[in-house]
Amino acid sequence: MQQKSLIVIYNPNARKGKIQEVMPYILSRLSTKFSPCDSVQSKSAEDMVDLARKNAEKYDCIVVAGGDGSIHNVINGVKQSKGRPTLGFLPYGTVNDVCRTLNISRKLDKAIDVILRGETIKYDIMQEGNNYMIYTFAGGMFVSTSFKTSTGMKRALGKIAYFITGAKQLFSMRTLPLTVTIDGERHHGRYIMAMVLNSASAAGFRINKERDIDDGLIDVILVEKKRSYLKALFTLLKMFLFGLNSVRKHKNVIIQKCKNVKIENHSNEPFTQDGEEADFLTKEIKITSPITVFYNIDKKD
Repeated sequence: MQQKSLIVIYNPNARKGKIQEVMPYILSRLSTKFSPCDSVQSKSAEDMVDLARKNAEKYDCIVVAGGDGSIHNVINGVKQSKGRPTLGFLPYGTVNDVCRTLNISRKLDKAIDVILRGETIKYDIMQEGNNYMIYTFAGGMFVSTSFKTSTGMKRALGKIAYFITGAKQLFSMRTLPLTVTIDGERHHGRYIMAMVLNSASAAGFRINKERDIDDGLIDVILVEKKRSYLKALFTLLKMFLFGLNSVRKHKNVIIQKCKNVKIENHSNEPFTQDGEEADFLTKEIKITSPITVFYNIDKKD
């Protein structure tokens, strides 16, 4: 049987800027199953999209070494091409929600093992116009920490950097005036958080453990501020600490599966799409054709 070809596209900031030190080891292990087995470093987010687009038809597999933002960029590049390579992930970001969803360990050898074992799954992809997202589109309390926390701070403090940035938002007391239409059902209000989720994990928390990433549906979560801001905040904290099921019966929470969602933003508050900043007035998000990814079938690994 002919070996499949593979290329690793990596973010130079991965592994606190030292990923090139381990790249020879990564390639030596992957080359036991894949040939040719190559690597390329991206120069920017736009360059990573372009590298994925150019290589999607040349290689059977593309491995992304980086965080959720890098995965987002590679998926957008792949979707712009005619190629449909299998994607693998080496989690070198701060949070790595996509890899958490796929049960991929942060330990390098275990993450490589997932690719070498070759177990795959179809991962639903969200589409908004010409833009593609793999796991989340969200706005509200704490959301902007993903793009307002500096790279230097993340390198120095890791996940703690997000908590420091997020803690500052406790004093802003802002809400989002939104109109959200979920499969034709319209909701209008002021929300402390609005999230379109296609993942088991968000912000490093497994809030959606029962998520099926291959069911052709996305989850919409709305946490509304009604009379008490503090009550809404406690609801939000409970949701992240104990999961969606812990707040499903709360009167100020809407959790609904759907195929399409339209969000009208009546303020200038930015949202995050797969960890990157997104400014918009209206977004219409739907599920599009999935991608094939390597995943860890053994959750104990």
